[in-house]
Amino acid sequence: MVDMAAIGSAVGSLKAAGDIAYAMLKLHDAKALQEKTIELNSVIIAAQRDAMAAHTAQTDLVAEIRDLKEEITRMKNWEADKARYELADIGAGIVALAIKKAERGSEPFHRICADCATNGKKFYLQPVLSGPYYEKYKCHGCGIELEIHKGNPPQPDWRGEED
Repeated sequence: MVDMAAIGSAVGSLKAAGDIAYAMLKLHDAKALQEKTIELNSVIIAAQRDAMAAHTAQTDLVAEIRDLKEEITRMKNWEADKARYELADIGAGIVALAIKKAERGSEPFHRICADCATNGKKFYLQPVLSGPYYEKYKCHGCGIELEIHKGNPPQPDWRGEED
């Protein structure tokens, strides 16, 4: 918040400086004039200090507002992008967000990490291993590795023949 105390103090100091300057006009004694000059300088310095504190507070607020606006924009963009995905079971009860077929356009089919998406981040699930009975994906955002077992290979019977 704007430091209202600093602003009030600066305004009060400037008023006091004006009062002192007005009083100085009425003085004819050199020593009294010198004392008032010293008092005036200290009041002016205090006013400058308070004005600088108020300016610093205002600069901090402007930066905070800018950062919050950027965060709001980022969140709105993420919500629009996230709407292009749907929750999908990728096997063995493991879920990820998969791009909707209607939203793909020229993009290749892909999935993003559901945990990262919940936290407002978009990280693709990258295939690490893929085979007929096992797949493994990794998210480079949160580091999770998803292992999907797709069954067991056929076992040979006692004669060495496959089922």
